[in-house]
Amino acid sequence: MSVPRIAAAQSQEGRILGTVTDQSGGLVKGAHVTITNVDTGVARTLETNDAGDYVAPSLPPGPYRLIVEATGFKKVERTGIPMTRRAERLRTSPSMTFR
Repeated sequence: MSVPRIAAAQSQEGRILGTVTDQSGGLVKGAHVTITNVDTGVARTLETNDAGDYVAPSLPPGPYRLIVEATGFKKVERTGIPMTRRAERLRTSPSMTFR
C-alpha cells in the first residue's frame, strides 16, 4: 500500500482518494472502501468504480482510518492517515491480496 501524498487543493475541505489494485496490479472494481474519522467516529462507505478508483470529498481535518474489502480478497486496513489542515488532498492506493 502506498503512503499518502499531500497536495494543495482549492476546496476548504480535504479529500481522500486512491485506486484499489490486486497484487498483480489489476484494478479491483466494486471494492467497498470505508473511511472513518478516528476522532469523531463518522464513517463514509464508498465503492470503487470500473477503474478501481474511489474519492471521499468534503472531509474535515482529523486522523482517518481506511478499510477496503472485496469478495475473494483479504481485508486491507490503513490507519493513521492524517488530514491536518483544510484543503488537503490525500492519495492512498491500497493493494489487495487474494484469500
